[in-house]
Amino acid sequence: MSLAEPTAKMSKSDANAKATIFILDDEKTILKKFKSAVTDSEAEVAFSRGQGRHQQSHDDLLRHHGKSYDAITAEFAGKSYGDFKTAVGTVVADNCAPSASVMQSCSRIKAYLDAEIAHGGGACRAHRRKRRSRRRNAKMGLA
Repeated sequence: MSLAEPTAKMSKSDANAKATIFILDDEKTILKKFKSAVTDSEAEVAFSRGQGRHQQSHDDLLRHHGKSYDAITAEFAGKSYGDFKTAVGTVVADNCAPSASVMQSCSRIKAYLDAEIAHGGGACRAHRRKRRSRRRNAKMGLA
């Protein structure tokens, strides 16, 4: 669900850039987005089964973490939601890192291939001009 509006789904077309996590976001950006996620001022990190807008955002954050609800509440007993949001952001960033790495590698490979194609195209055009010139000269009897 959206980090800014817990009753809506995450969407790449959302006007609020902090509402959605993208696979290519770096760790710093993901942490910043999770730190700005909607929560209320409750001191206790707990699963509330979605009663109310803020409680639903708490539940969504708990789901993003990936551990059982009991383990999370035990781990964050006596800690603030700020600590919990940082931990959730770190977990999500760690999960996105391998995909982001692969995508960055692919974009570097694409850039290399585009450069090679452009270079090869230029060499091909030069070769074609030379052959065309030889044929024209041969037909005119200059070769």
